[in-house]
Amino acid sequence: MGKFENMVYYLLNNSNFVVLDVETTTFSPLKGGRIIEIGLVKIENDEIKEEYDFLVNPEQKIPKKITELTGITNEMVEDKPTIGQILPFIYNNIIQNNIVVCHNAEFDWNRFLKFYLEKVGIYNTQNNIIDVLVLAKNVFTNKKKVILKNVAEELGLSLENAHRAVDDAKVTAQILLKLKEIFKEKGMQEHIQIEPKTNYFKEKQKILKEEIKIYSIKYWEKPITKKKKYQRIYVTSNIGSVYFDIPSKTWYVKEIRENYLDKNLDLKDIESLVLNKLNYKTIDELVNYRN
Repeated sequence: MGKFENMVYYLLNNSNFVVLDVETTTFSPLKGGRIIEIGLVKIENDEIKEEYDFLVNPEQKIPKKITELTGITNEMVEDKPTIGQILPFIYNNIIQNNIVVCHNAEFDWNRFLKFYLEKVGIYNTQNNIIDVLVLAKNVFTNKKKVILKNVAEELGLSLENAHRAVDDAKVTAQILLKLKEIFKEKGMQEHIQIEPKTNYFKEKQKILKEEIKIYSIKYWEKPITKKKKYQRIYVTSNIGSVYFDIPSKTWYVKEIRENYLDKNLDLKDIESLVLNKLNYKTIDELVNYRN
């Protein structure tokens, strides 16, 4: 089956989904883009049940044009958790083992969330993805740009507070359910019967704590402004390298060796091994480490 048929299959043969949207500082994490908001909506039995809205501290100034677009200010995020503090919770408690729905999954899921999931040690995600943008293009074929607002209007839905993550996620959820009705009316479930190949709900292997060997622990800092600086502790090991961000007390993955890329790394295991190697008992001691 093709990409579109796979999505229709998952849509017509399931009734539980997690719809998500992200707001960011730029268009690419590879160019320094950070997530500033994650909105999620849970659909259960084809009904919208729960909504979640998480503001995220990007640890940098939000560009003025992004504040104008989203309404999210620096003051709104300054006391919020960083991506490393909040994303593992979001994935493990809301996203994991669910079909993920986005409007433009290439941006929200592939470009940003998968990038930052790997940064916090969550590799090899197995979620099936439904892209409402792809589905809509196959319904409204006369439109060159099937943007969220236009699709909502075509289906008789209203989008308030555009470019706020939870509002965009909610209207995407409503669009998904409308499109499901359209595809059922077209009898598409009768033409798509073969289950597509998938690793859905596949058990992911974890890198065992006993496998990890710490090689070096080094403190690093770099000025950002006169009053602020990056402060990190870099740790190299046989499975790759990670770092501990001192201001946010958060672990991030820098690089994982190729033979471990299909496994999940529990950064709490790294933390435990580092504390043990330094004969420390608490994170507060690690915060003060200088080699």
